[in-house]
Amino acid sequence: MNKSTSIIIPTLNEEQYLPHILGDLAMNKLDPTRVEIVVSDSGSTDRTAQVAAEFAQRYAAQLNLKFVTAPERGVSLARNNGVRHAEGERLIFLDADTRVSEDFVSSALGELKQRKLDAAGCYAFVDSVHWFDRLAVHLVRRYASFTQNSPHPLVLGAGMASTKALHEALGGFDQQLRFGEDLDYVRRAARLGVYRMLNSVDITFSARRVEDEGRLKTLVKALLGQYHYRFGDLRDVSFKYDFGKFSPAQRDEAND
Repeated sequence: MNKSTSIIIPTLNEEQYLPHILGDLAMNKLDPTRVEIVVSDSGSTDRTAQVAAEFAQRYAAQLNLKFVTAPERGVSLARNNGVRHAEGERLIFLDADTRVSEDFVSSALGELKQRKLDAAGCYAFVDSVHWFDRLAVHLVRRYASFTQNSPHPLVLGAGMASTKALHEALGGFDQQLRFGEDLDYVRRAARLGVYRMLNSVDITFSARRVEDEGRLKTLVKALLGQYHYRFGDLRDVSFKYDFGKFSPAQRDEAND
């Protein structure tokens, strides 16, 4: 029997964070005959695979969880590979360092159905007490709300929804983009279907990237990325999204 919903989680050395999002999803009391979780790995060298296997065994009666591997590293490639192995017609994309509430899945699916949305984004909060982080994310939420009806909607890839039919019509996430693959995805999705922000749910994401990369550098990248998104071409972005760079295992590899 095909599942109605597939939750895609791309990973690269996420042994520290993956248990949290899987634990949150276990608390959602998902029907394993209707909802599956696809952990789509992209070449982890830590215990990510073992963590996924342990959860699959421990919560076998509650979670339908499978672990798949992509041939190369890349967040777009991992998401696309996860969809290729997915059985669900409704897709939910969550990052490994994201946290969700215990009614996230049912509320999101209910709103998607009621509003007849083909694709959607989630408003986000950040797990930081730093004033700059909280202010920046507040402004991002306001801007995402303002642009959701525009040709250039703002979204965070840490929490998105689509359908398998729409995903395939789009050709998936653009694996050639160095930055802004989530922005490009929803911009194209909004042309083919109905895209809006979800009001019934939100996500909380980790501040690890800002803390490791630096707030000023992160801000400059975000502003330059938005400029290229709205007025230029995302292919002209000179920097890239370093998938997995801010996980402990990746930092260790970089220092070897």
